[in-house]
Amino acid sequence: MVNRALLLVFVSVQWSVCVAQYWAPLRNGIKLPGSVFSVYGDSIWDELLAATSVKWIIEGDDTLLIRGAASWDGLSWDSLPGQVQECASGNVCSPIHRFWRYQGDLYANGTFVFQTPAGVWNDGIARWSEDNARWEALECINTSVNGMSTMMYVPPNDTMYFTGYMGSVCGFPESCVFSYDGDALEPFAPFGDLPGVEGDYVGFVFRFQGRLYMTGLMESALTGNIHGFLRYTGSGWEPVPGFETPAPIKDVLIHDDKLYMCGYFFTATGAPGNMVTMYDGEQWSDLGGGLLYGLPSSTSGIALDLHEWNNDIYVAGQYNFAGGVPAENVARWDGHRWCGMGGAYSSFNPGGIVWSVTDWRDELYIAGGFQYIDGDTMNNVARWLGEVENCSPAVGMVDQHDPEYALLPELVDALGVWRIEAREPLAEWGVYDPIGRVVLHERSSTAHAVIVDLRGLPSGVYVFQCTTVGGAALRTKLYRP
Repeated sequence: MVNRALLLVFVSVQWSVCVAQYWAPLRNGIKLPGSVFSVYGDSIWDELLAATSVKWIIEGDDTLLIRGAASWDGLSWDSLPGQVQECASGNVCSPIHRFWRYQGDLYANGTFVFQTPAGVWNDGIARWSEDNARWEALECINTSVNGMSTMMYVPPNDTMYFTGYMGSVCGFPESCVFSYDGDALEPFAPFGDLPGVEGDYVGFVFRFQGRLYMTGLMESALTGNIHGFLRYTGSGWEPVPGFETPAPIKDVLIHDDKLYMCGYFFTATGAPGNMVTMYDGEQWSDLGGGLLYGLPSSTSGIALDLHEWNNDIYVAGQYNFAGGVPAENVARWDGHRWCGMGGAYSSFNPGGIVWSVTDWRDELYIAGGFQYIDGDTMNNVARWLGEVENCSPAVGMVDQHDPEYALLPELVDALGVWRIEAREPLAEWGVYDPIGRVVLHERSSTAHAVIVDLRGLPSGVYVFQCTTVGGAALRTKLYRP
């Protein structure tokens, strides 16, 4: 019987394996106590902005009061103009989660509060005023007693959304979503067509290929089912086919008319990918098996941030494999293959975590919870030095659903003997381990089917890679019990 669950078809490419140090510190970095949640390359200020909960940093011989926000000019760290929050007591500030530009203005988002000139407390959102040289509330006050905690913006959309748990802003009736056009917050009418329940949470709202989508954790009052990804029909919301799993989606990116999402979801629990996935509007791709933290069947680890740079997709989080090759906490997807970017992370917790990845001045930066990379002190922020990467075979060039090209693997011996059948005769084939080493040498063949014996190899996942006589380069995963 053919095990179609293991069917994956790919195009082959040479493996490249290298272990080296390819990250550099930004002077003393941003030390604990506190965390660095994101970095943002701002082209208008021409600075790298760090969103954090750290109150003080050491810069040379000086101690700087940063109150959860710092800027890097390429040579040294400094505090931001004005203050995003007061952070009056203690050694740690309330978290600032991110900075971003919308319609030319700079916004900050987090769980901080600050007092307006009128003496009113505003929660979670601030906008920099060039005219007044200070951080201000938006057009109306966001009180600290509602559930509206984040603003989400997914380019190239022209609208931001004020999202979170059920709450009210500007005196409007409670909702999980309000739209924002740069001048005013308004109720997001389509959310009213969702028969949800108290306790619903909305993360991202955006348009993709002309349709409205929404992520979060939302329970249907009609069915009792919880959904993580919905789309709008014009009169109501429906689960997006292929992603009915109620799972946290941590970031969304639209690139080349394709939707990329990352978070805490896995194929083992019904999702269309492991921590990361791509949707073209009709079909899903697991992007070569996605990301892995620990064992092949693991459902631990998480992907937290997506970033496009030089036409490639970068994913940050907590994992140690991407597409089957070593890739600790940050990896690059070039549209066909995964590349690890080197480095062994360590912190007070083994492995550390990368919360954010961005570019600035045509260089790549990361931030998170890591003290060292390859033993070098980084203190939670680092710059990519480039050069050699560890890359997987290319995937996705041949449609894995096309019966003309599909490889059909069948386990004929429980200890690891496989029969691999193709639609046309094979010219050559080989087997590779998870870091790209050839473990069974390529062999010539003119048969439609070959027997692959993995019994002499350690337990784990392997890659069968072949070329047909017609020139199709195919790949499938095999398991050695």
